[in-house]
Amino acid sequence: MAGKKIFFDNFVSKNALTLPRKGRDPILGDLYTNARKLTLKRIVKVQATFDPFYPNIASFRELLHFLHGKKIGRTNEECFIKTNVVSNGNEPEIQFFLKNGKKLIYKTGLLRTIDILYHLNDQLAKVEAELAKSEI
Repeated sequence: MAGKKIFFDNFVSKNALTLPRKGRDPILGDLYTNARKLTLKRIVKVQATFDPFYPNIASFRELLHFLHGKKIGRTNEECFIKTNVVSNGNEPEIQFFLKNGKKLIYKTGLLRTIDILYHLNDQLAKVEAELAKSEI
């Protein structure tokens, strides 16, 4: 075996054969569409708690990035966004305190940003419809 070289001529990685995609990524398109739909109109306060050393923190940070955006902030300038940084090993959590007294809690450790935004927009639309019905 010494001095003998082994070649893998028939082995080709599957990734080597794929061509780069052209066009827009549909998941990113949905993410930014849901982020644009987000309004803080019916939210009184947002409380975000996270451990920076938790392994799955990317979706939490992206959501905070969207919440601190100028356009979203203009939808309710009285909405208070508080971020707590802790070192306890718990998964990241975001609490939304609504004007009707309800509270939405998202533990974002295993969720994608698009899932959180989609569900949050859905819940806020229900609250909006409920409050519009009660005002009439």
